[in-house]
Amino acid sequence: MKILFLAPKVRDGMASFAETDITLLRELAHVVHVLPWHGRPWITLAREALWADLIYCWFVGHHSYLASFFHKPLVVCIGGYDFANLPEYRYGNLTTWLGRRVARRVWKRADAIVAVATSLALEAEYVMGLKLVLYVPTGHDHDFWTPGNGDRPYDVVSVMTADTPARAKLKGLDALYVLAYAM
Repeated sequence: MKILFLAPKVRDGMASFAETDITLLRELAHVVHVLPWHGRPWITLAREALWADLIYCWFVGHHSYLASFFHKPLVVCIGGYDFANLPEYRYGNLTTWLGRRVARRVWKRADAIVAVATSLALEAEYVMGLKLVLYVPTGHDHDFWTPGNGDRPYDVVSVMTADTPARAKLKGLDALYVLAYAM
């Protein structure tokens, strides 16, 4: 199968979870064309979409909105921002009328929605009324990441990216720090 893979571009390419998906799809013998979304490569998107048998998008955004018009099977992988509506923090896809419009179109058109957490899958199904929501974890190995049987102090680990202190606070890093310190 020929898959057009769309995901937001980060500093040096794509996020590791997107790279992992690309590798997995290629290992399953799919031909994957990758289009890192940065700016407005609309002509490239149109050309690649016509070539593809399926379009796979990480997140709901302008890239998945445009992809929804090509009458190709559309798979959208969602994260927390896709369902967030926190206007007091200026955070979430649903905080603006444009974000809501984009999200509605993508959700309505998607043939499958992949959630990276069970809570997102439940929210997508029950709160938003979406169908075809699949839960697929992003590679967490439960056998490897176990605390073991011995006594040990509590450890707190968090992985996130934020380009400003305000963004880190928005993602809850300040609260996590307070919690970890209290332990």
